[in-house]
Amino acid sequence: MPPFGIGVNLALIDGSDLATAIATHPDLDQAAAAYEKIMLPRSEAAAQACAELMDTLSENSTTDVDSVRRTLNDRIRQAQATTQR
Repeated sequence: MPPFGIGVNLALIDGSDLATAIATHPDLDQAAAAYEKIMLPRSEAAAQACAELMDTLSENSTTDVDSVRRTLNDRIRQAQATTQR
């Protein structure tokens, strides 16, 4: 689970995308492959963004959590839009 409160967001998007893939492909292998094409870039973007944020934060810094979530969600959406082109 990525930190910064985006784990549930990713889980909901993943669940929706997996259900769509299962509903629109003739077998589970094809559905899983289609889902992974969408999920993997999004997960990579989330992990990279979280790692970058962890590098910039220190124990003594204050962080606007809502701003962090918005930034992470924007990066995830950008990754998803790139894979859907």
